[in-house]
Amino acid sequence: DGKNEVWEIPYLYMCPNAKVTIHNRWGVKVYENDGPYYSNPWDGTNDNGKLLPMNAYYYLIEFNDAHSTSPKAGIISILY
Repeated sequence: DGKNEVWEIPYLYMCPNAKVTIHNRWGVKVYENDGPYYSNPWDGTNDNGKLLPMNAYYYLIEFNDAHSTSPKAGIISILY
């Protein structure tokens, strides 16, 4: 349907040094965007471009600047 095809994180552009990582339930890293800027939003594929299965994934956002808050973590799901 063309909706929610990538994970857009609002206002993350304001933290150019932010690092976003996503892991599967076994702790294997499936995605990383290590600045500058969140220039490559996650589209549900792994680092090799392979579509990941429907599941819940763990994310970590590290802001990496002097004025940032603590890292943010949570769960994001892929649904088909």
